[in-house]
Amino acid sequence: AWLEARFLLPAPALPALEKHEPGTAAEIVRRRWGLGERPVANVVHLLEAPGGRVFSLADDCREVDAFSLIRDDRPFVFLNTDRSAERQRFDGAHELGHLLLHGGAPRVHGRDREAEAHRVAAAIEVGQVYVNSYGVAGGVELPFGGVRRSGYGRGKGLEALRSYSRVKNVCVAL
Repeated sequence: AWLEARFLLPAPALPALEKHEPGTAAEIVRRRWGLGERPVANVVHLLEAPGGRVFSLADDCREVDAFSLIRDDRPFVFLNTDRSAERQRFDGAHELGHLLLHGGAPRVHGRDREAEAHRVAAAIEVGQVYVNSYGVAGGVELPFGGVRRSGYGRGKGLEALRSYSRVKNVCVAL
């Protein structure tokens, strides 16, 4: 309440994507938030734009990389500022993955949930990129798999069909 009384802050608007695969969830967020295909310039701004609050962890929590929670429909992310800027960036995107995929559920830890959050983080930060493989993380439902003009994966999904098509009206007198 103290922050809201002093600052005009965005209302919480984090989509609930619990039923989606991580790559699909990342694509939905990139599309809805207008992120395009380029790497995300500032993950903290990305977390704050939909009404999230980002804080640094206290000094006595230095063994923790980051964590997130939703309270009163408001997403909160806590980052360890002792980590490198690159690590904080990934940790923020990783916590966004948890908020998108696991936000409404009780916090359950496990390798599967961590792997899902990692996949969202990678796709949010830089888009979907394949190295020495093709189609590992996604299927036909993931449009435009690469970053910029990276090649493989760009022809997937309905978006690809739209990019190769032109809408045209044809009127025929019968």
